[in-house]
Amino acid sequence: MTDSPERFVDALVACGWFEALPAEALDPVRAEVGRVVKAGGRPWVGLVSVAVDSQYLLDDEPYAALLRQFADASWGALVPSDIEESSRGGLTRLSFTAGGRRFDLDLPSDPDDPPPAFYDAINRALSLQASSRVLRFLPRTRSSRSTLRFIELKDLPWGPIPGFALTTVAAFERAVTAGLVPR
Repeated sequence: MTDSPERFVDALVACGWFEALPAEALDPVRAEVGRVVKAGGRPWVGLVSVAVDSQYLLDDEPYAALLRQFADASWGALVPSDIEESSRGGLTRLSFTAGGRRFDLDLPSDPDDPPPAFYDAINRALSLQASSRVLRFLPRTRSSRSTLRFIELKDLPWGPIPGFALTTVAAFERAVTAGLVPR
């Protein structure tokens, strides 16, 4: 672990945490890590870009609202469209399009604890979107697709509510190895 928020973020930069993100993502993360540490928290808590708290449950379409939270936190890497949510027979169907593909998820009607399939679909949709580092007018190839993923962070101070950070799996693994974030 590093001894200051600045060194912590610099160590993340060295791990490649921000390489697949737009340049403007660095300063807000640096500020949030500083705020968390100043309040006595662990620095990696400042990396949480989406906390699956009860806010989305207040919406008439909670799964769609949570999907939009992830999209809003993605720096434009996840752009879902045609979002629809409907309930039938004890299940809720969430449908959306991203990266030219239609996603249809049958989820529990009680959205208190979204299943892994929900988060997997978000990351699959991310993988189909063009990388923020690739010019939008180039044809999409496998190498032009985003390597960003929402990765669940562990050991968060608010208990069982999941929190997700946006980075690449490779950068996350390097940060774990460097002792910057818990596995």
